[in-house]
Amino acid sequence: MTKKELDAQAKMLSESQQKFVNTVYMMCDAVEALKEYIHSFQDAMAAQRAVMDSCGEEFKAANETFQAAMKVFAEGFVTVGENTQKLDKFIVKMEAYFGSGTGLEYDN
Repeated sequence: MTKKELDAQAKMLSESQQKFVNTVYMMCDAVEALKEYIHSFQDAMAAQRAVMDSCGEEFKAANETFQAAMKVFAEGFVTVGENTQKLDKFIVKMEAYFGSGTGLEYDN
C-alpha cells in the first residue's frame, strides 16, 4: 500500500470511529430520555392512583351518609305510620262521642 492509500484508510477509520462515538452518544441520550419518560409516567400513574383512592374514600363516606339517611327516613316513615294509626283510633273515638260527618254534632 502506498502512503496515500494508508492515509485514506486512516481517514476512513477515523471517520468511522467518530460516527460510532456519535452513535453511542445518541444512544445514551435516547436511553436517558427513555428513563426520564418512564419515571415521569410512573409519577403520573402514582398520582392517578392517589386520585382514584381519594375518590374511593369519598364514595365510601357518601355511601355511609346515604345509608344513615336511609335509616333515619325509614324510622321516620315507621313513626308516621304509627302516628297515623293512633290518629285513626282517636278519630274513631271522637266520632263515637260526637258523631261523624262534616260538622260535629253536640247531642250531649
